[in-house]
This record gives sequence, C-alpha cells and structure tokens, in this order.
Amino acid sequence: MPEGLQHMRYQNRPTTKKEIKCFEMPPCAVHTQDIYPSGWVKCTHPEGVRYFHHNEKHVYTDSNICDEHIYHDLMEDIDTILRHRVKWVVDLPYVDLVINTRYCDEDPTRTFSAYYFISHSYFSVFFMDHYKMDSLSVNNQVYGPTSWDHLGYEIEAQYWYHVQLYPHSRFLTRETIAQLRDVVLHFIGDTMTSPTSTAPYSMQDLRDILALTRDMERNLDLPAWVGTQSLLARQMFIFCRAKYLHFHGEPHARVERDVSVYGDIYKRTWLVKYLSPILFFAPDFHLKNLQSMWVDRIMHKSVFRDAMKKMNEEWDRYVLFATVMLSANVGFLAIQSVDNDTSPQRSAAQIASYVSMLASIGSIVLGLHLSRQNKTKDRENVDNITEVVSTTVITWSKFSGQLTSVAATVYGASFSVNIWRPRGSRYII
Repeated sequence: MPEGLQHMRYQNRPTTKKEIKCFEMPPCAVHTQDIYPSGWVKCTHPEGVRYFHHNEKHVYTDSNICDEHIYHDLMEDIDTILRHRVKWVVDLPYVDLVINTRYCDEDPTRTFSAYYFISHSYFSVFFMDHYKMDSLSVNNQVYGPTSWDHLGYEIEAQYWYHVQLYPHSRFLTRETIAQLRDVVLHFIGDTMTSPTSTAPYSMQDLRDILALTRDMERNLDLPAWVGTQSLLARQMFIFCRAKYLHFHGEPHARVERDVSVYGDIYKRTWLVKYLSPILFFAPDFHLKNLQSMWVDRIMHKSVFRDAMKKMNEEWDRYVLFATVMLSANVGFLAIQSVDNDTSPQRSAAQIASYVSMLASIGSIVLGLHLSRQNKTKDRENVDNITEVVSTTVITWSKFSGQLTSVAATVYGASFSVNIWRPRGSRYII
C-alpha cells in the first residue's frame, strides 16, 4: 500500500559527502540538466523529494535509477510485473505502476522491490498478488474492515495518499476540489451543532481548509498545480481515512466521537474508586476527559489539542498558586516569635507551615514537569502520538484501563496537593 511504502522515502534518507564540488558552466549554457536513462523523467515533489516517471510504461519510482545495479533490477521487475498484468488481462484505463527498488539492509549486495498499481478511474489501489489487509497500519485503530464497502474507504484513502506522494500522477480537477469543499462544509455544520462531532479537524481548521479550496481553483488549468494537488490529496486522504475509522455506511457507524462502536463501557478502576475521594475527585475529571479523547484506540486531534491546552493552563495556575503559598509560608516562618529555635518542640502552626511548604514544593515540581511534558507533546505530530499510544495499549491491552487510571491520577495530583495544603496550613491565617 502507498502508506506502507512511505518509509522508503522518508526513512534512511541518503546522505552526501562533505566535499567542495566545482561545476564549470560551458559557453552559452542557457539550460543545463542531468542525463537519465532513456524514457525516464525526473519529477520534484513540492517538499523537495526526487522521483522518476516513465511515460511510456506509466511507471513511477523513488529508486535511484542512476545506480546501474538498482536500475537493472528495477527494469527486470517492471517487465515481470507488466507481463503478469497482461496474463491476468487487466486492461483498465488510466493505470499507473509504482515500484521502488532498493538495497537490502541485511545484505547491501542484494535488492528488493515493492510495488502497487493505481487506478485513477476507480480511485483504487490493486496488486497482481494476494494482499492481506491485516497488514495495514490503520488496523492499530480499527479491528479490520467489516465489509467490502467499508474497506473501499480505506482503499480510496490509500489512493489519495499515493497522489500526495506523486502529485504529478494526476491532474488537478474542479470536481475533486468541489468534493473536498462539500466534505468540509458538512463537518463545519456538524461541529457547529454537535459537541461530539467526528470531524477530524477543529472548527478553525475546517474554516481554513474551506478558504484553501477557493484558492485551489485559481490554479486550475495553470502549469503551477503540483503543490495544490499535493495539498488536496493530503486532505482527501484524511477525510477518507476518517470515513473508514468511523465505519461510514455500516449499521454500527460511529456518529458521536465519544461512543464506542464495539459497545465498550469505560468503568472506574479500583485505583480511581479508592483514591478519587482522597484527591477530591480530580482523577474522575481527568479520567472522563481521557476516555472521551481516546475511544476505540482513536485519538481525536481537535479534542487532544484542546485538552492539552486546558491542562497546561490549569497546571500553570497551580504552579503560580503554589509559589505564592510557598512564599507565604517562608515569610510566616521568618517571624521570630513563630520559629523560635530555643524551643525544642514545634508548635502546630510551625508543623502545618512545614507540611504546607513541602506540599507547595511538590505541587510546583509536579506541575512544572507535567506542563513541560504536555507542551512538548502538544507540538509533536498527533499521529505519532496515536501510534505510540496504540502500540502501548495493544501490548498491554489487559491493563489499558489501569494505565488510563494512573494517567488520570497523575494529572489530578497537582490540583489535589493544592487543595490539601491550605487545609494543613489554616493555622497560618
């Protein structure tokens, strides 16, 4: 699948040597370019990545065709796959082959190839071999497709992911722009009227995308359209993937993001039941937020960002409050009549003040640590966070409820310490 081959482009990127190279321009050289094998044309992705296109064979590749060994094995594999396609009498219009050949990591003297076909007429990806869909990365969030129609949304999402990788493979059309605008308009209305909308973006992000669709139409029928096509394909991939994640067209389609399609009911674990009253029910509040943010192993970006923003603001306030109380306790103990070193025993006010100081320091350290971690995570890609959390939940599926409860307890600890401290230092007033 296109998404599965992205590691060949974005991981283990080639490097170049640190050496000064000198190019001498010949006389009257208005236009210079490198020479590639016959039939191949270099294309440059808007983000800068190089790939090649063979117009006659309708082939796209990221392979380094300037390497003789790679090029030889690539052409052999292309001929084999195209002969296999003729054998199966697959004669569809507007079909491209994408194949990438590279050296094996285990044995640099050997190469391997990965391929797929793209049908622009059917917005589909297909192969000449059997392909098990359980190898899709999206299965970390969904327990596989429930019907062929359901699978069709993921196939279309993979098609748009291909266009995102190879924007030269498809022309920008007014119909696809209108299709994107229609989806965005629906989610804007859904977000305005429903607090639990399944929209993959926030309201502001949706409005920004809607504005972009108007700008996209300005690049129609113009030479400069590759960047627009890449942007369009990326958004179409996200919205098609959302249809697959929420089981569009199925009897059990998810219409509210905080409801499980599998009927899972999130219960309070023993940890929250026993600690929540002691911590003034702060874990209950955070547990509810975490469970609404993480449903069926799906992380909702807009909910995640809003939750991170609110928690950061909350912890900043607690740190400020704890700092003020720490200063008050230090000032209180500085009074000679209160902290008298001549007395071997400490008064109740002194003990309460010392306890309050320790609680303040703990609240400050905990709040600063949580705030720093959350602000760092907020800047990271939500998809990467989802992948890490999904892997953790799958690995520790039996303890996923306990893991969420522990996180909720930690998140609420700063608030609870702030509440307990004034109770212990009431003698100061």
